[in-house]
Amino acid sequence: MSILLPIIQIVLASKNVRLLIAAFLLCGFFQYAVAQEKILNLKHYSAEQGLSDNQITSITRDQNGFMWIGTKDGLNRYDGREFHVFKHLSNDTNSICANSITGLATDADTILWIGTATSGLASYDFRNGRFKSFNKAKSGFPSNAINTIAYDKFRNRMWIGFNNGGLGYLSLEDYKYNIVDSARSCYALLPTRNDIYAGTIARSIYTIIRKTKPDSVRGNNASTINSIFIANDSSVWVGAWNNAIHQLDLELNYKKYYLFDKSEKLDNSGDEIYAINEDPSGTLWIGTKLAGLILFDRNRNSFRDNFRFSIPVTSRVNAIYKDEFNRMWIATLSGLYLYDPSQNQFDITYLPVPKNTISCHIHGKCTTRGEIEIVAGDCGLFYKDKNSTNFTFKEMIYENLPLQLTEIFQTSENKIFVGTNKTLFELDTLSMSLLKMNRLVSYESFEFFSIYASTINSITEFRNSGKPYLIASIYGHLVAIVDPDKKMLDCPLNFNQF
Repeated sequence: MSILLPIIQIVLASKNVRLLIAAFLLCGFFQYAVAQEKILNLKHYSAEQGLSDNQITSITRDQNGFMWIGTKDGLNRYDGREFHVFKHLSNDTNSICANSITGLATDADTILWIGTATSGLASYDFRNGRFKSFNKAKSGFPSNAINTIAYDKFRNRMWIGFNNGGLGYLSLEDYKYNIVDSARSCYALLPTRNDIYAGTIARSIYTIIRKTKPDSVRGNNASTINSIFIANDSSVWVGAWNNAIHQLDLELNYKKYYLFDKSEKLDNSGDEIYAINEDPSGTLWIGTKLAGLILFDRNRNSFRDNFRFSIPVTSRVNAIYKDEFNRMWIATLSGLYLYDPSQNQFDITYLPVPKNTISCHIHGKCTTRGEIEIVAGDCGLFYKDKNSTNFTFKEMIYENLPLQLTEIFQTSENKIFVGTNKTLFELDTLSMSLLKMNRLVSYESFEFFSIYASTINSITEFRNSGKPYLIASIYGHLVAIVDPDKKMLDCPLNFNQF
């Protein structure tokens, strides 16, 4: 709902000063309801839009701006309008080596690298449109079944995690494969400037350069790792073969786990986390096996439940990729989903309006120095501090009758004034109570004597000789001058004081 206050021009004249004040235009985008829920708009892509398959496994973006989407039946390039499909052709040695894609990455030379489930590793050079293959026979890989790949820009290597083949790296200088661990299946790899983090079956998370070994706590709580992510604050987050997300530090000291299935204990119930990423607000986007896509608020260390996606994401989430525009690309077994923050610019806050309320139009919002948010509505006042998730409602009473709040205004000195259907009040932000304004007695004989029963339409601020004053537009009474320091409400019939 949008509240549009009229533009009012007021000319105040005296023998020394001519003052032109234009009240501002205020647009509010608040709505009210009995629950607080944010809707995150998603766009869905499937085989109907041209994808080779709905079972999406991996996503990346190249230096030319193309999105690459790996599926269980083909590789797809998306230019923002349409998909171009690449598939293995038995009679074409330049085609991709297999159709079941398990991982995607780009290197510093703009080469696209593709991990496959059955035929090893492939590279694609857009300059000549050709694929090259690296596999057990040609490159000495321990297996052709690849679980994950990750480009190491600090060492110019392509790290490879195999199924039942351990892990190693392909040097992009001489294209030789180097074995690091040949004993276990590897599901997660994350190269950093100082080390490479790896997650293998039954060995938890460890580092390759420092050779950090799993301790008993880390090993017991997160034995097999699916995904590794380092947040902006350098905290390490991992998804394992259980119903929690696990927090560690860069030295892999175990911190805590957070259950995402609302159960009370850590267990291998069948659900698990496959993908983790972070948006600019610090919220972790988490892809699961059974619970779809969920969000974790790192500021509160809790999973968010005050939102829903415009399109439910209920199938397994294999990967989450954040591009340079902070768009989230979500790979699932039921297609590709896109969250674009530019299409989700307005937050809708739902307020706890009392039941049976006929109308509670919202007229404005202020935030105090103490970070208390205050919202004025027809039915009363809503407020919450920075540590609260939900607003609290308070009905405002004056002369034993409920007030209708019509405006809220914060001065340059951070005082807050509230307009009502009766008069203007100052708000005590500690007690959330209204303080009555005084009225100049000298004007009681004029027709504006009934000003204390008039609706405040709008409020703005001006300065005269460096002193701040307010102007309040009053329905049926033109305007009034307010001295915030003296808490004085004055009808502007004589302006010689200005």
